[in-house]
Amino acid sequence: MGINKKISAIYLDDDETLASVVTDFLNGIGLQVKQFHDPDEAIEEMRKNGTCYDLSLIDYRMPIKNGVQVLKEMAEHNFFGIKYNALYSSMALSTEVDEDFESEGISSYSIYKIPKCPTDNSNELFQLLETIKNEKSKKVIYGQG
Repeated sequence: MGINKKISAIYLDDDETLASVVTDFLNGIGLQVKQFHDPDEAIEEMRKNGTCYDLSLIDYRMPIKNGVQVLKEMAEHNFFGIKYNALYSSMALSTEVDEDFESEGISSYSIYKIPKCPTDNSNELFQLLETIKNEKSKKVIYGQG
């Protein structure tokens, strides 16, 4: 799947090897990806340049802050202007994630959940990218972009 309009994404995963593979994959399907391994560095980048990104893609399982905790911090700042925010795990997402959303006091309804690694031909990821691509096309057509 190629994407005509470049989708810009901020990608956070503490596993540097997996992050490199996923970043190569995402770049290969037409995204512009800025990769981070440290949640605080990623949050600082979003704080400074959040409106430059169409998508945040955040790993759930990280030792310092898990993905739900990162999303909570983002939610407190209106996601820094990033409209599409996705949480994924290289292991299947479970009820544990929903429990974390509840315990952190944030709604999971506005967060896209990708139940496996993005390189695993995730239908959820491709549907999300298609949604973003369509929205970007509308902005260009209607003179908003």
